[in-house]
Amino acid sequence: MAKRKKGKRRAGNLTESDKLAVKMDSLLKRGGLPDKYKEVLTSMKISYLRHHSLTPQQMRYAASIMGEMNKLKTKNRKKAGYVYLVRAGGAVKIGKSRSPKERVKGLQTGNHDKVILCATFECETSAKATIFERRLHKRFKASRLRGEWFDRAITNNVLCEAYDGGKWVTTNQQGE
Repeated sequence: MAKRKKGKRRAGNLTESDKLAVKMDSLLKRGGLPDKYKEVLTSMKISYLRHHSLTPQQMRYAASIMGEMNKLKTKNRKKAGYVYLVRAGGAVKIGKSRSPKERVKGLQTGNHDKVILCATFECETSAKATIFERRLHKRFKASRLRGEWFDRAITNNVLCEAYDGGKWVTTNQQGE
């Protein structure tokens, strides 16, 4: 049986110090930390690297910093929504999702044609994405095949649309 090198731990055997060190490292690498936290976390990381553990006081302090950073991240994060345009065979789908790439994977599962993500339109919120999607559906209803699937010929018309401050701007009037 091969011996493990000293200081190396398997993922399943991580101590609380190890887990906190990994989280601290990811916060430091991600950046965007206030200077006061950056200095403290950097010194704790150095201490961890030297001693392979953190004191209970350091662990509590690191956990409180990370909790505060998670609150800030959650508070500042906008829940953006996306309206996407995908093509499969002779049809395009106008839909909405918070994660269009994941949605395309889901659509591919039930579709024998290759599903291609043509475009995404980012909206500030999921509610605005819903409004935008409905307007596109209404605007191109004459080309609807079924549900959210439309004739592929509208692709360029949809791509020429822009939503700006509640006003529609278009370079091609055929979709009206």
